[in-house]
Amino acid sequence: MASRSASSKVLLIAYPLACLLSSEVFSALDSDSTSNHSPSPKISQSDWQHIQMVPIEKQNKLCQLCSGMYVDPRKKINLEDKYESQLIKANAHKAELTRNKLTLSGGFEVNQENQTLSGDRAELSRGKGTIHIEGNVAIREPGLLLRGESATMRTRSRETELHNASYTLHNHHLYGTAESLRRNKQGIVKLEKGGFSYCSPLGNPSWYIETKSMHLDPERGVGKAKGATLRVGGLPVAYLPWIEFPIGNRRSCSGF
Repeated sequence: MASRSASSKVLLIAYPLACLLSSEVFSALDSDSTSNHSPSPKISQSDWQHIQMVPIEKQNKLCQLCSGMYVDPRKKINLEDKYESQLIKANAHKAELTRNKLTLSGGFEVNQENQTLSGDRAELSRGKGTIHIEGNVAIREPGLLLRGESATMRTRSRETELHNASYTLHNHHLYGTAESLRRNKQGIVKLEKGGFSYCSPLGNPSWYIETKSMHLDPERGVGKAKGATLRVGGLPVAYLPWIEFPIGNRRSCSGF
């Protein structure tokens, strides 16, 4: 308990420092970024929008500090027709159907209810009840975007595993990466060898927390991490063997 308390105190000091440095870094970058209106591929892939693209009424304190926010493009979509929401819509360059397997290749997109899957190639196994996706994987749900090089999903429980992944939690203003990402049927996300930041994903974030392992519970608004290193401007500032941190509306501008 003592080590956990000490880690929390260190983090309490480190977060305000990181946010202050973040503000200075982004102020310096703004003059350069405004001259080039072409969005960075990394920004578009993580749903990040510069503050100039965010309506004033939606600009909270964190948005102003970080010069932008993560915006879910599907947030305005509302499927009122229950029959329409249950349909599975699929588009693919090529599709092959056998008795127990459907293969989509050449690029595809599948939509059902509030979930969208896309990638270069997918195999849907009826017997196993799984979907395996290879190449440019994107899994989108309200308030959540997962990307990776490959992914496997169980069709009934929607348990998901991605490799070389990135994730965006729009409502929690959170973005990060991981070598391995697993989400269980309760929606809890477990990550190995990754990290996170509340700042813009443009280039190298002004601050970033690297972790050996991490556990995110969006429903409870709590995250836990082991073996965490806080980096500011790419330089290690503090090592925290264990941390627990809030995500979502309970977080203040300093991170708590």
